[in-house]
Amino acid sequence: MTSLLFRLVIPVCFAALFPLSSSAQVSTSTCGFLDIPPRSEALDFDRHGNIKHGLRPGRRFCTPFLETVLIEETTPERTVSFDSPLAIDECKISVSVVWNISNLELYVTQGREDFSPVVQEMIKDTLKNALADNVDRESLRSYVWSTMREKAGPLEELGVNYLRSFPRSENCDLE
Repeated sequence: MTSLLFRLVIPVCFAALFPLSSSAQVSTSTCGFLDIPPRSEALDFDRHGNIKHGLRPGRRFCTPFLETVLIEETTPERTVSFDSPLAIDECKISVSVVWNISNLELYVTQGREDFSPVVQEMIKDTLKNALADNVDRESLRSYVWSTMREKAGPLEELGVNYLRSFPRSENCDLE
């Protein structure tokens, strides 16, 4: 009877513990042992979805079924492009913004949803000011970069670090 019990218990225990020892290569892990890659940070969530604490790179353990870990690469640069309805010298302008995550907790709680509208509004205001200041296409790049750098405060409140921006002129009538 005991040998039958061991034959059943050992495979069941192995089957239950084996997934816990795998590495978390996806952005969300349901816990156990996991590896947080070197250029990443992670947030540990309880079962109610509240953030318990942040995790740094390395091998970690969290309680299965009670915790979930979100792993996000924070150091790589990310680029997002926006088309502007405004035109300078009869050229349609689009602006690419290069950024990275500076505070993962702020980014997850506020920045993901609020980032795009805030950046679009910043770009719109910057281009309106460029039109008002009669900035030509040749000096637009430095104007946008310096103005966006000055207005980066709202992005820092979202856990985002503004790095640089690149305006592009499209559909210009060549003279």
